[in-house]
Amino acid sequence: MPLKGLYADQIFVGGKVLTMDAVNTVADAVAVRRDEIVGVGSVEEVRALAGSDTEVVELAGKTLLPGFIDAHTHQSRFFGDEVLRSVDLRCPPMGQVTAPEMMVERLRAAAAKLPRGQWLIGARYDEKAFPDHYQPTRHDLDRASTDHPIIATHRSGHTAVANSAALKLAGIGVDTPDPVGGRYGRDPQSGEPNGVLFALPAVNSVMDWLPPETMDERLEAITTAQQDCLIAGVTSTHDARVSRESIRAFQIALAQGRLPVRTNMMLDPDAALDADGNSTFRTGFGNERLKVGPVKIFIDGSVPGMTGWMSKPYYTSFHGDMCHCGHATMPIEDFEGTILRAHTQGFQVAIHAGGDQAIEACITAIRKAQAAEPRPDARHRIEHCHYPRPDQLDAMVELGITPSFFVAHTYYWGERYIDYVLGPERAGRISPLRSARNRGIRFSLHSDSPHVPVDPLRDVFSAVNRVSHGGRVLGPDERISVAEALRAVTIDAAWQGFDEARRGSVEPGKLADFTILDQNPLEVPPAELRTINVEEVIIGGVTAYRRDSGLKRAFAEPGYGGG
Repeated sequence: MPLKGLYADQIFVGGKVLTMDAVNTVADAVAVRRDEIVGVGSVEEVRALAGSDTEVVELAGKTLLPGFIDAHTHQSRFFGDEVLRSVDLRCPPMGQVTAPEMMVERLRAAAAKLPRGQWLIGARYDEKAFPDHYQPTRHDLDRASTDHPIIATHRSGHTAVANSAALKLAGIGVDTPDPVGGRYGRDPQSGEPNGVLFALPAVNSVMDWLPPETMDERLEAITTAQQDCLIAGVTSTHDARVSRESIRAFQIALAQGRLPVRTNMMLDPDAALDADGNSTFRTGFGNERLKVGPVKIFIDGSVPGMTGWMSKPYYTSFHGDMCHCGHATMPIEDFEGTILRAHTQGFQVAIHAGGDQAIEACITAIRKAQAAEPRPDARHRIEHCHYPRPDQLDAMVELGITPSFFVAHTYYWGERYIDYVLGPERAGRISPLRSARNRGIRFSLHSDSPHVPVDPLRDVFSAVNRVSHGGRVLGPDERISVAEALRAVTIDAAWQGFDEARRGSVEPGKLADFTILDQNPLEVPPAELRTINVEEVIIGGVTAYRRDSGLKRAFAEPGYGGG
């Protein structure tokens, strides 16, 4: 019998509890006191913790899980520009733009509503969805407007196209050299830039001329992105590439009560380390609502965008180049130096690497850093990790590297991988979850939102089915079970962020962060996992979202609520 004053505030009964503990126990009830779990087990065991004032919550056949964790999102840097203040240029299944003229018309209509000279952003066009895979240039965007600087980001996020006004403003002309790690598309006869910007150094040479976001705009983006997370059942997220300005925005959002979702900040190197490579804090600094996570570093572009760094050429030509393998986005000596500085300052590192040659660079850099200053259980991460080779998975085991897989690529761009990017054989080996799992590698799954909408249930669907939106299967041998996929968006994602003692499973002593679903994922046919709805989200024992609240996502796949 509990001591007086130590009764549960709430008990949840009448449904199934998928605990995600070490043996995947399925319980019948949970007890919560304040913001912590105090009991898990049978209804009888949990009711013993109830007092006269305890609220009994009837699940009515629903399923309670630990709150979902999205291990890689972009709330503070890209959500505002690409969701709240952009023209949607996405192709199916996320949008409807399937021809260059549709792209131009949408931009033209938006430009007509803006004051002359104001920037216009288009989000995530895809030339592979256009007839003959036509790549838009500055001349196409000039047809939308010459009175406004315009930049349209590619589906990959690692290519873009700018109009003449934007190029002029950024000072990019015929004599402008390509930036280190990037390239300007050029007219083959005149050498004039054609507006196509390959890889982030080139993209950022134009994007950096956009007016900086105001604090109100940053707060709006964070608040809206967090709402989308809640609707999808997410109670914790790792926000990637957080600048100094975004750190302040997150702090203000927290102080104003606008940060319901627990947030780990992946810091830009410039935000984490001073010019001498020193830092005043390290991974883990903060509290259970907002804290410092890894240092986020880039080494390549996008594999489906064919800018990822591969050891062998892509399956088809890249703008006429049949030998194209992508490339590093920064000098290797600079990359390795940044890894070493972050490592020796006590940071976890999270490295954006898609292609196998980029992954090799990560392994080499981490190996050198550990040799210089051994750190047990550093949990250094490789983000997206689209195409690791078997020998690289073995090296991850050796070095304790943990990948975060963007497995939804199988769903959204499976056809692209098979037909254009890697070909049928290599395409089947992207996001090799079964191979990683068989080696004992702990990994997470993520959305990279707003690359695609935040949606852990879609990520589970993709990990279990590996089927494209067009119905083609990529690498059936790399499928994992529903229980394994659920662990990758709960306890294993918590472990990846050093949060496993307090988050990620339904066990006594952990935070009362729950996602309640209308169906049990373990009992739904794998092909129907995306029919499951998020009914309620509880964070720290307090309801943060209910499905009947009427809230709508700012960014979602058309026709699919996803929770």
